[in-house]
Amino acid sequence: GANMWDRADQFQFAWREISGNFTVKATMRFLGQGVAHRKAGIVLRQTTAADSPYIDLVNHGDGMPAMQWRNFKGDVTNAADFPSSGPGLFKLKIVRRGGTITVFVGKDGAEPVEVAHTLIQLGNPLLVGLGVCSHKADASDTAVFSDVSIEPAAKP
Repeated sequence: GANMWDRADQFQFAWREISGNFTVKATMRFLGQGVAHRKAGIVLRQTTAADSPYIDLVNHGDGMPAMQWRNFKGDVTNAADFPSSGPGLFKLKIVRRGGTITVFVGKDGAEPVEVAHTLIQLGNPLLVGLGVCSHKADASDTAVFSDVSIEPAAKP
């Protein structure tokens, strides 16, 4: 897929439907050489439509983690980029509590630490899964995911 960005997304997405509060975790790394802005990571979307509201925690091919989100259908994508020292093996984690999304990142064996949180109203149910894009419509890329889990929040 060409990108997860702007007003419409093109990417590969493996997902399941979930409602309520939850924690989703995945460890990921890219295989091979691709463009710097290829992306892979955890994606939460309202629908599979290209312009759906969403939030994700992705890692770029150059090793830069980022949180990206689209508040409304057809809206532009917003982003917060986080510092990194280059490509590697990344532990990614998203926690949803009501309208608050908290994101965590760890690199090369380090436990994930909180890097950001935001408020976004995506509703229920959500499509929660893993996404990959090459940043070039005519190219493919491979990301390897491991230790993937989606856990509903414990009842109070």
